[in-house]
Amino acid sequence: MVLQRLFGRSEPTRAERIRFEGSPPVRARLGVLTTLAIAAVDLRAGASGKYAPYNFLEITNNSDEELALRVSGLTFTILSRQTKTFEDVYFWNFTIQNMSTTSTSADEIEYIAQRKPTDTDQETRERAGGRF
Repeated sequence: MVLQRLFGRSEPTRAERIRFEGSPPVRARLGVLTTLAIAAVDLRAGASGKYAPYNFLEITNNSDEELALRVSGLTFTILSRQTKTFEDVYFWNFTIQNMSTTSTSADEIEYIAQRKPTDTDQETRERAGGRF
């Protein structure tokens, strides 16, 4: 109903629906990561690709190992038994590297990626050309 009032038609386009409703979360668990192994996750493939770029990422490290996360050209450390959340970082893919001397077990590392709906502040920033 809100979209109908905004756009003057009964059915919003797919792009408008994604912008105002976001995407369903993409959840997955990684397999075993040996010492210094890198897991590359590309969210452009398959059905999840239609929502890219994503702007929300949550990594849960339930292992005893330290991880390095690389997303959008930035590197973050995720310590053992830690959950980190990243918002307003636009990405299509990311990598996770095991920085410890021991391997992780399967399913100890989980991620959730999602395209969050556009809020009023973000809409204002985009219209102003990012000058806020």
